[in-house]
Amino acid sequence: MTDRSRFWIACGAILAGLSVVLAAVADHVLKGNWGLAEVRQFELAVRYQFYHAVALILCGLVGLCGKFRGLNVVATGFLLGIVGFSGGLFLKVCLPQVRLGPVIPAGAVLWILSWLGLAVIAVITTKIRPSDPEN
Repeated sequence: MTDRSRFWIACGAILAGLSVVLAAVADHVLKGNWGLAEVRQFELAVRYQFYHAVALILCGLVGLCGKFRGLNVVATGFLLGIVGFSGGLFLKVCLPQVRLGPVIPAGAVLWILSWLGLAVIAVITTKIRPSDPEN
């Protein structure tokens, strides 16, 4: 297993596990203290964090099949999207006085671009030969 593949798989697994923890905390501890809008936003952040944590694991698994140009850029986009979108929603719910500007939509755009990048990798790229420079 390559170091990069291992990193993306571990990162995705940690973020997926954190999603489960956050969902449990929200359901058992915080739900009674929030309005419907806050509950929905928090649940959306948790759900999308989980989905994209699985995407990080997928990037790591694809990396096990060979070295693909752009795969680390795609995985980084998924990770930064989690930070921007889900992290932004968590902050918006927990600290409503904090103004985040375009952080949440920027995270969503990163996810869209990352999914498109993964599709490109799957359809039109070829494995990097061992003699090619690292991606």
